[in-house]
Parts: sequence; C-alpha cells; structure tokens
Amino acid sequence: MNKNTETNWDVYVKRKVQRTLGSLPKIVKDNLFTLIKEIESYGDLCGNARKSTSLK
Repeated sequence: MNKNTETNWDVYVKRKVQRTLGSLPKIVKDNLFTLIKEIESYGDLCGNARKSTSLK
C-alpha cells in the first residue's frame, strides 16, 4: 500500500469510546490503535480490504 503523503488525517475518538477502552481486551485495544495509526498514515485508502470503498 502506498503511503498518502499529500494529506495527514486526524482521527478523533469519541468520549464514549474512550471510556469503554478500559473494559476492552488488550488485543482489541491494540487492533483499534493500529487501525487509527493506519488511517492517520494512509487516509481513506481501503485497498487491502475486500468489498471496500473509500470513506466519505
């Protein structure tokens, strides 16, 4: 996947999600943080997922 160097994306996590993070298993938290980092780095590119489209 090519890194989107034109735009830096900001990902905001809602307060409800932030409060819920404490009760989630570690693997789920790790996956969430990895997803957030990928979105910040690559933007709305979804080339590695089946049946996906760009985010609007």
